[in-house]
Amino acid sequence: MTIHQLALLVNDAQRRGDCAARETWDKVILSRLAPDLTRAIGESAAIAGLSCAIMDEASRDITLSAVDDIQAPYRVILDKPSNATVGYLLTLVAIDTLLFDAGMRRNIRIAGLNQPFESLDVAFTPWEAGTPTLEGPLTLKSPRSFVREYGDKRIAPRSVSPWLMRDVAWFAAEPAFVRWATIALRQCLLSLGDEIQLNPQLVIFKGPPRGNMSLPSSSFENSEQIFIAVQACTQWVYETPSETEMRHPLLAAEIARFATVDGTIALDAAMLKAALDGARLAYQLGMSKLSSDTLKMLTDLRKSVLDEATKVSDGTRQLVAGVATTLLVGIGMIAAKIGAHADGRIVGAISAIAVIYVITIAWSGYRFLSLQDEIRAQWKPRTYGFISPDSYALLVEGPAKKAANSYRAIARIGCLLSFLMLIVVLWAIMSSP
Repeated sequence: MTIHQLALLVNDAQRRGDCAARETWDKVILSRLAPDLTRAIGESAAIAGLSCAIMDEASRDITLSAVDDIQAPYRVILDKPSNATVGYLLTLVAIDTLLFDAGMRRNIRIAGLNQPFESLDVAFTPWEAGTPTLEGPLTLKSPRSFVREYGDKRIAPRSVSPWLMRDVAWFAAEPAFVRWATIALRQCLLSLGDEIQLNPQLVIFKGPPRGNMSLPSSSFENSEQIFIAVQACTQWVYETPSETEMRHPLLAAEIARFATVDGTIALDAAMLKAALDGARLAYQLGMSKLSSDTLKMLTDLRKSVLDEATKVSDGTRQLVAGVATTLLVGIGMIAAKIGAHADGRIVGAISAIAVIYVITIAWSGYRFLSLQDEIRAQWKPRTYGFISPDSYALLVEGPAKKAANSYRAIARIGCLLSFLMLIVVLWAIMSSP
């Protein structure tokens, strides 16, 4: 007997109520077993290669050959293979609990599964299959950032990645898949609402109008169509992390529009498809408006850069004029001292004032450039955060830096010439009688 047949035996017995099962990642504990069922499970486990411990009603270890009607009911403990990255599931009930505590296990091997399937985070394969080739895990926004809860225990999933299929399909003949799909459906619906209400558990869509949706039970009508519709909605909302914050409220508002007069929303595939179409249209319109606003901001940014460059250019011309004026004054003072024997104190004072004038103009320009740098650093993340660093450097920082470097070079040359002029004037004063 294979592991597939063992799983079928255990699941059938549990469905009939002939045993109680509890499964962990390394053990399967079956209790309230009749003697015949105990022997069948023990023999099947030995053939499947699982170690088996049998206990009687008094919790004494016994061998398989010692099982009889007197010591019943029995408890059987099966040891499973397990490691940090691969998990094994024997019973269907384990899907309801262990998948919420999968840890780093990205390959779950299920006894009795014939058709493998894959979520964004986990590959579900038959028990005896080899290790599948997995794509890297995706980092999506957590639903807990968007869904409000009021209870002490969080119900919204930490991540939707384990519950979103890479290639959405429906395998009605696979009990393990149907069980997983039912859980995934509930987790995805919890990820789409605005709020979660406890007792009774409802997913709230604030709208307007405000509506609430009940989570489906383990068996519900139109399972395939609803599952595919919910998968499509959840994937659209969470597939692009940078856009989830905009898409989530759009879809929630569209779903709320289908609330009845009493505020209830029926879970229906056609409704979800219509809500998704409406959310997509609203998103596209919003992106068009955003693109228009972005274009306007880029135009304003271009104008701001041109204005700043113009002011720096005007400052440069003013500085050049000041330097030229200072040099002419210096030459005139030298001529007045040598030719007209003017008072050296007056000549020196006028020359010093001219040099101070140049230094003042240069310092004023430096302060203006420093202030512009501070303003850009403060407002860049607030106003132009949508522009990539490379584009911002090309559009803003590059032209501003070129204009600033030109001004600083001319300022240094102008100050140097002014000081040289002052030195020549002082030499003329000292050398003239």
